[in-house]
Amino acid sequence: MIRINLDKTPLLKRAAQRAAYAANPVLQKERTRRWLPRAETRVRDGRLRRVFGISAEEYDRMHAAQNGLCAICGNPETLIVRGKLRRLAVDHDHGTRKIRRLLCLGCNTGLGKFRHDPALLRTAAAYIEQES
Repeated sequence: MIRINLDKTPLLKRAAQRAAYAANPVLQKERTRRWLPRAETRVRDGRLRRVFGISAEEYDRMHAAQNGLCAICGNPETLIVRGKLRRLAVDHDHGTRKIRRLLCLGCNTGLGKFRHDPALLRTAAAYIEQES
């Protein structure tokens, strides 16, 4: 026989959280204020490890080595998402998964549009030079 702990089901857990918040919203807001920065750090570190195989500390070292600037255009990231400055993207070889450097959104998506193909990029550069 399978026993289900009803206190652990998502709907009941969420209902209990709402009741606790309604009972003391000031306390709950303070807990969230203290919890959120730690949660953001854990989520960031987990994503970097899962997707790229590096830690947040390794990313931060790369960022410092590049002085917070894009490896291609030499500019800092300027895109603001939900009131926060977006971080530089981790550029990597999709075949070997080897990490190259950090790029701004424009340069990173630009490489993606050219399918990370150096020959295609050279052709585009020749086209621009010819048309100028």
